[in-house]
Amino acid sequence: MKINKNKKADFLVKNVLEIVIAVIGIMLLIFLAVKLMPLILPPSSDKYAESSLNLLFDSINNNLDQENINEINVFIPNPKDWWFFGILKENSNSPIKECKEHPCICICSKVFTCTDIAKGVCYPFDFGDYKLSFDFGALQISSNGLFLKVFFDRTNKIIKITKK
Repeated sequence: MKINKNKKADFLVKNVLEIVIAVIGIMLLIFLAVKLMPLILPPSSDKYAESSLNLLFDSINNNLDQENINEINVFIPNPKDWWFFGILKENSNSPIKECKEHPCICICSKVFTCTDIAKGVCYPFDFGDYKLSFDFGALQISSNGLFLKVFFDRTNKIIKITKK
């Protein structure tokens, strides 16, 4: 007894199987590319701004309780051509949500404009009884970074930030 094989069906099954394997392989490559992309590309300017504000706030936190330290120097390295500024009053009308209830320190791509998270970062300034003071409006971060001096007036409970 002889079994007839349908050669067209064998050909079709083989090709469909190859296509399914190819599609799964392409999907796997796309998944890997998406997962590895952050490791290959440099961080965005927002991440640099966030890191710079973390550096400033960590420096203030680490020295606030040190009675023998009245001033510190802080270097803000990046992002280049962005703006460093503070919003001193609590402003319930502020478009920056972080600044509606507390004074803020911001690093943004446009001066005094930080309404979209893609354009900058603002942190509320909340160091207990201490108030925030600046002697400038806004400072642009140059390619050499920005050097700041932070003064601690413990008698009047003021933290003053100036350009070095």
